Amino acid sequence: ERQTPTRSLWIGNLPAHVTSTDLMQIFSAYGIVESLRVLPDRDCAFINYQQVEDAARAHDDMRGARLGGSLIRVGFGKADVYGTDMQGMQPTRALWIGNISPHTTTQILQQIFTPFGVIESVRVLTHKNCGFVNFERTEDAMRAKSVMNGQEIAGAIVRIGFAKVPALELSAAGATTAAAGGVPSRGKEGGQMHIVNTNFSFPPTKNNAANAATSKHALNDGAAGLDVPSEGFDGKPLALQAELMAFNYASALPALPPVNPHRRIDASRLRDIRKRLDTHPTAKDVDAAFNDLYPELVELSFDYIGNTVIQKLAEHGTPAQKLQLLEKVAPHFASIGVHKNGTWAVQKMIDTADTPEQMDAICRNIKAYAPPLLLDQFGNYVVQCCLRFGDRWNQFIFDAMHARCCEIAQGRFGARSMRTCLENEHTTKEQKKHVSTAIAFHALQLTMSANGALLVNWLLDSSELAGRFRVLASRYAPHLAQLAVHKLANATLLKIINQQTEPEARALLLKALFGEAGDDVHAPETSRVLEAILEDQTHGVQLVHKIFTSTFVEDSAKRHIGTRIRAALGRLTVHVSAAHRRLADDITALIGQPTTDTIEEEREGEENAAATSALGMAQQ
Repeated sequence: ERQTPTRSLWIGNLPAHVTSTDLMQIFSAYGIVESLRVLPDRDCAFINYQQVEDAARAHDDMRGARLGGSLIRVGFGKADVYGTDMQGMQPTRALWIGNISPHTTTQILQQIFTPFGVIESVRVLTHKNCGFVNFERTEDAMRAKSVMNGQEIAGAIVRIGFAKVPALELSAAGATTAAAGGVPSRGKEGGQMHIVNTNFSFPPTKNNAANAATSKHALNDGAAGLDVPSEGFDGKPLALQAELMAFNYASALPALPPVNPHRRIDASRLRDIRKRLDTHPTAKDVDAAFNDLYPELVELSFDYIGNTVIQKLAEHGTPAQKLQLLEKVAPHFASIGVHKNGTWAVQKMIDTADTPEQMDAICRNIKAYAPPLLLDQFGNYVVQCCLRFGDRWNQFIFDAMHARCCEIAQGRFGARSMRTCLENEHTTKEQKKHVSTAIAFHALQLTMSANGALLVNWLLDSSELAGRFRVLASRYAPHLAQLAVHKLANATLLKIINQQTEPEARALLLKALFGEAGDDVHAPETSRVLEAILEDQTHGVQLVHKIFTSTFVEDSAKRHIGTRIRAALGRLTVHVSAAHRRLADDITALIGQPTTDTIEEEREGEENAAATSALGMAQQ
């Protein structure tokens, strides 16, 4: 019996090693995916599409398919009612962010959405796995939804919809913003809320310059609220360029041009033309072929045989003919360049361009589509072909990476194409720094993304930019409790600690984790963070152990660190595992058993901490 199609698909018998990113890569080919959720304990996943037709097509194609060596089952599920209501609303300046991971904080959401415009408030409802971002302008919310819906944030594919604007809550929040200084408070639902300081205001306008000014204001505000260091690479401020953020990049690729069913030139004739152009063609042969094919150049560019003929014209044509070819086909590069046949014709046209006019025609038509092209398995090669033009012409590639770094870097092909571009021989040092600034700005989210982490690692290992370890350490220090227990992020933290290039970066992280020598061993600022990390038996305790035994950490510092760890282990409320015991044994081996004075000091500190906690509860 055939199920009634819905927008939601259920994927059963899913192999344990298949991730949400893998599924997104496969199922996004059928249409726009609103949300994707994997349930590892049930060996299944749920995928919600925007259109029923897309879900039905994916259902029919994937039934009986093998994924990761297993025969999967596919059926229609019940669409998420809450998500559907949110996503079906008319545009407002408030966004609902669904399916967020437990690692997502208000600071992370603020950092991600700040580039789209001025934000009034951010709220996270951890118990409902969702959050809310309220912009000052509806246009900014619309752009943010268009770009970020279906993207990965802190390890989860989120879905985004418009929400009702909480007018009363915002007016009350606005009255207390100045007094609170932007300190997080609690919303009505009990979730964490972050009010963004908006002391400066800009009148709403459609003018691009005003949009740029508004974006710049948002970026600076976001930086201040997120503990962004005042200095970035080589002493320059770490901030994104407002005019690039305001550029209206396409969020999706256009459809292929329609094919004429009554095409003049059939396959046999195309083969004849290709045969003539294959064997040392004369100028007369090329002219005849060009004039014959000119009316149908666009659709021939993505034809199975026609694309090979177009490649020959690009290879043997005169400069004037190549320019005519580009003027006709280049406006469709974004759609043809991602086609399995068309991409070869487009790449050949770019590879053979050798005059300023030809290069201009190519770059002008690709610029607005650079982000989605970089995310495509074929399109990213189209963009990379433009690198050989030099920085006068290829700057649009690095501008797109700068402005849409968070979006591009989290895609499978996007992250790898970005890395390839950054390592290309035609890329200048300034262009590397240009993109590295964006990578550092979005480092929190990228570090927790399997694809984004590739670029963070490139920044640390290959960029050779001065201050890179210091800049990232400053970004990570306020968020160690989340990063240290993440399977990808904790490796990046260890990389910063295990290096000699910038010792001050290591010192910054060690101070944030363990405090300074001479501080109270029970100081709440550091003890809470360290205890939260040690409670995680999978990643947290292993990271702390690796730091303590690292050869890059001086022995004098290890005595202080060991004392802090020992005190934190004594306060743990979770079951003490074998990993905890191994850590405690190594501490004892290095700094010895705690003395009577140390034990008394720790006991006194614990009693003082307990008394302070009890007093606080009594006052409430």
